[in-house]
Amino acid sequence: MRGLLLALMIVAVALPAVAAEHSPFLDLGGLPEGDLAAAAARVRQAIDAAEGLESLGGGPYAGPDLLREGSAKRDGRSGFLLLFEDAALSEALLAASPRYYLGALQRVGLYVAADGGLRVTCLDAETHLRVIANDLADDAAYAGLVAEGAAARGRIVSALAVEFGFDGKTRPVGPAREAKRIREGKKDMFMMVGPLTYYREESQFPLLHAEPLGDDPAAQLRALADRAAESLAAFSADAKDLDYRWSADPVADTRWVQALRMEAPGRAILLGLTRPRTEALAAQIVGLSRDSKADRSPGLDHLCAFPVEVLICVNGDRVEMRTAREMYRMDLFFWDAGKAAFMKYAQMPAMLDRSLKKALLGE
Repeated sequence: MRGLLLALMIVAVALPAVAAEHSPFLDLGGLPEGDLAAAAARVRQAIDAAEGLESLGGGPYAGPDLLREGSAKRDGRSGFLLLFEDAALSEALLAASPRYYLGALQRVGLYVAADGGLRVTCLDAETHLRVIANDLADDAAYAGLVAEGAAARGRIVSALAVEFGFDGKTRPVGPAREAKRIREGKKDMFMMVGPLTYYREESQFPLLHAEPLGDDPAAQLRALADRAAESLAAFSADAKDLDYRWSADPVADTRWVQALRMEAPGRAILLGLTRPRTEALAAQIVGLSRDSKADRSPGLDHLCAFPVEVLICVNGDRVEMRTAREMYRMDLFFWDAGKAAFMKYAQMPAMLDRSLKKALLGE
C-alpha cells in the first residue's frame, strides 16, 4: 500500500502541467553504492514488475576511459544502459503511424559519478516524442502523442522511485529547448546541423533502402532485418575509421553490435545499435566544457542517447529502412557540448554515416 501511494505521488510530480523547456534526459537520483551490475539488476527487476513495462536487455556503456592511453589518465568510471518497452506507448505510436515506432525504444542509464556513487538517468519520452512527431500537421494529434510520452515518463520514474526510494523529483539533463522551437523544428545553428526534425526534413532521417511492399509485410520486414543482421556480423571498419582515435582494441571497439530488435509484426521493426568507441567519444565530447580534476568524465550523464536507432517500416506501398544522420543525433542529444566541440569534431558524423551504411547494407 505504501508503495502504491508513493507511486501515485511520484506520477503527479513527474507529469507537470506546463514546462517551459524540454531536455532529452532526466536525472532521477543517486545511489551510494558503486556496483553497476547489482544496480542494473534492480532496474531490470523494477521494470519487469511494473505493469506494461518489459525489459529488453542492455549492457555496459564505454566511458571516455576507452580512449585514454595509459592508466594514469583513466578514472575507472563507466556506465550501464538498460533498454525497455512501454506497451501503452508503443500501441499509441503505432496507432498514429508505423513511422513513429521510432520512439518506442525506452532506456534507463546508470553511471559511476565523480564521488564514486551511482546516478540513475533515463530518456525523457515526452521530449523525444515532441521531436519525432513534430511533422504532424494536426495540433491535437501532436498533443495527444506528447501526452502519451509524458505518461510513459511518469511510469518509469514511478517504477524506479519505488525501487530505489527516490522522491520522484527529476533534473533535466542535456540541451534544453522551448516547446515552440521543437514543434517548429527550429535549427540550433544556422549552418551545419540542420532542422530539428525527423520527418519534416527527411534528409535528417535519410532513406537507406526501399523496396516495393509485397503480399506478406511481416515476413518482408523480418527478411530485411535479417539481412541487416548478417551485414552487421560481417562488418569491419575501414582504415580511416579504425585510426580516427586511439583505443586498445580498435577492431572490436569500432564494431557495430545489434543490442536489440523490437517488432510490431507487419508494420515495423526497430533495431538498436551500439559501438564502444562511438559511445566513448560522445561522452568525451559532451563533457569537454565540464571536465575538471574533480570530474574527468561528466559526459557519462548523456548515455541514454544510445543505442543508435534503425527503423524498418511499412510506408505506403513500400518497405523502408532509415537511420538518422549522425550530425543530427549529435545536435539532438549533445548540442549542450557547445559550438566549439561541434567544430572540433565536424568530420566525425559523416564518417559514422558511411560506417553505418556499410554495416547495415554491406556497401
